[in-house]
Amino acid sequence: MKFSNESIEMLLDLVEIKISSLFVYDKDDSKELKKLKKCRSELCKQILENQKKDEKVETN
Repeated sequence: MKFSNESIEMLLDLVEIKISSLFVYDKDDSKELKKLKKCRSELCKQILENQKKDEKVETN
């Protein structure tokens, strides 16, 4: 399923908010933070991939 950049940016904002509000007190919190950071990374990567695809479509 493909999400628009707007939707991905919205999800990215939500992940950023969750990361900033998370306090790491134990291993579970640490795991949660790690998952959130991975999610953030994947969302950023997807935005870049979408932009590259959009650029290719525009040039063709």
